[in-house]
Formats: sequence, structure tokens, C-alpha cells
Amino acid sequence: MDREENDGSIFRDRAFANIYACLFTDNMEEFDYQTEELEGIVKVNAKTTLEILKEEKGSLPGTKCYKENNEVKVIDTTISFADFLVNKGETAITKYGEVLKFIINEIDIK
Repeated sequence: MDREENDGSIFRDRAFANIYACLFTDNMEEFDYQTEELEGIVKVNAKTTLEILKEEKGSLPGTKCYKENNEVKVIDTTISFADFLVNKGETAITKYGEVLKFIINEIDIK
């Protein structure tokens, strides 16, 4: 996702974004992750997320968990279509759709 900066230079972003699914029954605050690798984690409804990705627009309610000054914070927030990282040549539904379909079909979502 290369982009031109305000000064005319090119920022070459070679980061990859992946989505993983697992059953996690503890509180979000207990999820341990490397702050160097993740800004935070977000909990959203899989069915609603899939619909937004199909439409390529919209937003949905979510819960964000992040660390600030070594303190865990949890906030209710709104997640928009633009919040999903999609690289050039990809679509959001292609990138995230199969995992979301798996969650919907294989995991008991309440």
C-alpha cells in the first residue's frame, strides 16, 4: 500500500494484515498481544461485518480493547468499512469473507 506523503516522497508499506479466528471465552481485557504488532483488538458481529464487506460501505457497533501506557482500555466504538485494511488488488470480501463465513457456520454465535 504505497502512498505519496505530503512532501512528495513515497511511503512503501509492505505490511501484511491477516485475520484469525479462535474461540476465546475470557474477557477481552485478558487477551495478551504484542503492542508492537497490534494496535488493539476489536470484537464485532460476524454476520453484520460480512454484510458491510459485501456492500463495501457502512458501519457497525463494536468493542475495542487496546493498551495505553500499559493500562488495558475497553471502549464501545463504531467500526466502518474504511477501518478494514485492504491492500491494492484485494477486496475486503475476498480477504475477510471466508473467515467470517467459517465463524458464522462453524461457531455458535449468539
